[in-house]
Amino acid sequence: MMKKPRLVNFLIIITILILHAVILSGAKERPPSPGNPTSMDKIPQAAGDMIKKLRLEPLPEATGVFFRETYRSKFQADTEKPRSCATMIYDLIQADTIDPWHRISSDEIFIHHSGIPVTLLLLFPNGTWEEIILGDNVLEGETPSCVVPAGTWMSLALKNRSPECWALLSVIVVPGFDYEDFEKGESAKLIKQYPGAASRIRELGFDRVPSDKPDPRSKSKVKK
Repeated sequence: MMKKPRLVNFLIIITILILHAVILSGAKERPPSPGNPTSMDKIPQAAGDMIKKLRLEPLPEATGVFFRETYRSKFQADTEKPRSCATMIYDLIQADTIDPWHRISSDEIFIHHSGIPVTLLLLFPNGTWEEIILGDNVLEGETPSCVVPAGTWMSLALKNRSPECWALLSVIVVPGFDYEDFEKGESAKLIKQYPGAASRIRELGFDRVPSDKPDPRSKSKVKK
């Protein structure tokens, strides 16, 4: 378990991160411009403005994703391997983005800031599954944030995949993200392991998620 002084510092850090996310969530979506969002000169104007303002960089191995690590705690978690208490990134995803199936040994906190709602499909270690819509229309069943427990297989994509659509998220990882803890999944195997979710996986197109490319976020650094 984490020592008490470190636990107090850790809780303070998480509170600051969530407040920071809430402040940014005031950003509003502007009317998009048409085009196929696969390069900077063709992505929607609102998404392009976000990318420039937040100094996001493309993920070379993931189509339509721009990101930047914005925080890596200097405090260390009381874990077997050295790990930062928490990390945070911005993730901007577009219409052609489907996040590869993956799981990590830390909790992930997803926060929706602006843009189109995002569909997350979660496959839990106990064999159950859940679909979550991340967005700001709470009265219609969306949620502005959600926690993906450690060890949970997950994939995500925009709810509306029209070319002009996009969404800006923050992802907080506790304890902090490290590529050694990152495991990619294979769609075919997961469909067999979670037969109850098989039809929904196919309906969402998550059965066509690539799984053989490394995640370049493992080499990212915080940029001021």
